[in-house]
Amino acid sequence: MGKLLNLIESAGYKMEYNFDDLVFIDNTSLLFRFDLEDYETVYLHFNTECDSLAKAKLIPFLMKLAQEESLALKLANNFTLKQKEGTEELQVVFG
Repeated sequence: MGKLLNLIESAGYKMEYNFDDLVFIDNTSLLFRFDLEDYETVYLHFNTECDSLAKAKLIPFLMKLAQEESLALKLANNFTLKQKEGTEELQVVFG
């Protein structure tokens, strides 16, 4: 977790919340997910609502920061945030 926190802070973000293997930052355009079998590997997921130009700039930037931290960061499938019906809870749907 330390390497990922360093990456997040170096990128100018703050960790907002972590739940199980997911790490949410103060920007809902992306999130990080730890590999449950290899804790040295972290997956980078972009929100389907993330602007494609922003995504194109963020990927190499975050990959460079990960390399500097010796963190195995892999680009993974996009996600969508959906509100659970009848509640204020959000659900992360990967796809």
